[in-house]
Amino acid sequence: MHKKPRLSIIIQIAIVFILAMSLSFCAGLLFGRHYLMKRAVEVNMYTANDLANLVRYYLEPLMPIDSLSDEHKEQTRTLFREFCINFDYKYVYLYMPSEDGTLTYYFSAAQDDAMDEEIQRIRPFGSTIKRDLFKDEESILKGEEDEGYEFVDDRYGNVCEFMFALKDQDGNLCGIIGIDDDISDVRKDLAREQSTLLVLMLVYFLVAILVSLVLIKRFVILPIDNLSKRMRRFIEDKDAGTTEVKTIFADEVTDIHDSFNKMAGDITAYVKDLKELTTEKARNETQIEVARKIQRDIVPPDYSLTGNGCDIFCVEKPAKAVGGDFYDVFYISEREICVTVGDISGKGISAALFMVMVKTNLRNYVKTGESLSDVLRRVNREVCASNSQDMFATVFLSVLNTETGVLRYANAGHEQPLVICNEPYYLTPDTGMALGLFEDAAFKEEECTLKDGQGILVYTDGVAESINTGKEQYGMDRIKETVHGLSASCNRFEPEEAVNAVIDSVTNFSKDMEQFDDITCVTLIYRNNEEDRLHLKPDMASFEIVKEKMIEVLGNTEESRNMIMACEEMFCNIVNYSGTDSISVVFRRVYDLFSIELVDSGVPFDPINAVIRNKDFLELDTGGMGIKLARLNSKEMVYNRMYGRNHLIMKFEIPS
Repeated sequence: MHKKPRLSIIIQIAIVFILAMSLSFCAGLLFGRHYLMKRAVEVNMYTANDLANLVRYYLEPLMPIDSLSDEHKEQTRTLFREFCINFDYKYVYLYMPSEDGTLTYYFSAAQDDAMDEEIQRIRPFGSTIKRDLFKDEESILKGEEDEGYEFVDDRYGNVCEFMFALKDQDGNLCGIIGIDDDISDVRKDLAREQSTLLVLMLVYFLVAILVSLVLIKRFVILPIDNLSKRMRRFIEDKDAGTTEVKTIFADEVTDIHDSFNKMAGDITAYVKDLKELTTEKARNETQIEVARKIQRDIVPPDYSLTGNGCDIFCVEKPAKAVGGDFYDVFYISEREICVTVGDISGKGISAALFMVMVKTNLRNYVKTGESLSDVLRRVNREVCASNSQDMFATVFLSVLNTETGVLRYANAGHEQPLVICNEPYYLTPDTGMALGLFEDAAFKEEECTLKDGQGILVYTDGVAESINTGKEQYGMDRIKETVHGLSASCNRFEPEEAVNAVIDSVTNFSKDMEQFDDITCVTLIYRNNEEDRLHLKPDMASFEIVKEKMIEVLGNTEESRNMIMACEEMFCNIVNYSGTDSISVVFRRVYDLFSIELVDSGVPFDPINAVIRNKDFLELDTGGMGIKLARLNSKEMVYNRMYGRNHLIMKFEIPS
């Protein structure tokens, strides 16, 4: 009987743990301090950036700097001193570098009184010095970067100098805002944190070794021994062949292997029977159902958004139970919204998972604020690195500034989008390469400006390549003709109308033919509502202005009075319960539909999904009936909570 070498296994595992612990200690000593320092600087960069934004806000109306009066110069220098003291920075200054290394200083301030007097003496307004430019200074001067930092140890102390570009409205560099932070205390704190971290790592590894040894013996070695004995008893009467396993020790592994060889025949027969009972159809249906649920959760069949400055409507129709198309709509900031449309090669679960990876990476990288071309480059590298199935995705990525109407976009092998206006036309972006094909593929960001009521229609190839019974493709010309046939009210198009018109046209064109590819349509319409927006005080007297405007548009009829009453109930609800300090109102009339948008900064409240119970006559004055009345008198209510504001849109049908 061979002795089971359990103790030997435990010793080997302990040695591995000790080696891992030693390597971790070395890595902590080598890289920990540098990493902690870098993280500390990155955290402090956020605070310095806030101060830089304050400086920009103050200087923007005073530019150009050279033309400041003596009074403004003194006020600005005093303000820089206050920034030093209040934000606890050692120095704050504004200077302009040149390519030859000459630095012209405009304003300089120090936190310390003595240093502030000295710096005013040696660096008055317009003084210059000459030195080698920092790397980040050169990048800011060339327009490649807007911020940076540099560690400096000179006569003024051991500091981290944060640098932020100051530009005029045309984007020209007017100077660099310098903010110096004393990092001597930070380095002392980092040294203490590093020591504490190393002690914690030591304790962690010692505990991990002890716990692991106990668990390995309890949950690995003993169970394997018991399993081996049971398997031998189970197969004593089986006539099966065996194979020898060459090992240094005779242990539980050899016992399990011997037992497995003896049971191999029975297992093979069992698997064969199981495959015969499980049909190919059942497996396929299970796979398709899982993929279908995944896709519907991530990409709904239809989606609409009515926001401040834009209207969006999306439709996705897979050819099979699981499609390869996707779209995504999300806000990057209060004034920028991203719309993405993509088409994944292939179908089934693999395509659904690939779509999740592409869609998630696009959303995450867009939110970093990088250019759209850089976003596509980064996502392409991620996709190429994790693409064992050789799949690819075409993507059209766009971001609309809802304040200016500027649409930035970049294309990765996707179909040309159609600009929706009185005379529709196709954008001709740089085609780009589909994501997942080549790791070094390049992409280009472009832009156009949409007017109020105009937008873009983005679609997948399933639209243009749909065929009829005569094997004729639908084509891009028919898409353009369909959109051109839409009549706009006051040159303002409706996204849902445009999408439905294209989908219906494609459906009629390819009737009696099976849909062979996924169909996705997304329409984004720019709404410049600021000129028509009323900004009102949160009191019921302000509703008289709303009432007069509605009567002016709708007339004084019984139907209009019902609409006014519904709007008054919601206006009253905002005034009495939201706690807002202002209410803004926008009116819109399109064909036989009238809508009113109420925006407030009060507490979040969704009147659409609020539960209003039925009340007795004596309870009618306790609240809730106004919301119910507004629901009954409006055709549709749309609510969104965006960036700390409630957006409520009430839509009414206007009788012809």
